[in-house]
Amino acid sequence: MLALAGCAEAPHPSPSATALPIGITASVVQLAGDVATRQAQVQIHNAADDTLVIGKVELEDDRLDGLAERVVAGETDIAPGRTVDIRVHLPAVNCDAADEGTTMLEVKFTLGAADSIARMAVEDSLGFLSDLHRRECSTG
Repeated sequence: MLALAGCAEAPHPSPSATALPIGITASVVQLAGDVATRQAQVQIHNAADDTLVIGKVELEDDRLDGLAERVVAGETDIAPGRTVDIRVHLPAVNCDAADEGTTMLEVKFTLGAADSIARMAVEDSLGFLSDLHRRECSTG
């Protein structure tokens, strides 16, 4: 009996389904130019050694009446050491929710040979979602 062994690359473990891999960070911001178009930006920084490919991007927040999703469908390549802003369209606000809340990011990504989906809380460093909610839900 003849046994053949190949020299295949070892499989890459998939990153955690609840967090982005080490070296990848994300935050959400709304700049002045985003307000009129009702958009925000998910800023993703790649400090890993491989190119990061971002697919689906969704923000979920009780203050929003639905998901904030990518404005332009498709994939975005982020080279090592780079930061890319991915625009999302903001749905109407949910005035039954409190002004303060937690924003959850869900992102489908590929890093090296690993495909995964991360879901985690993301920082709104400018506090724009609370401001948007207060502004649009104020009675007066």
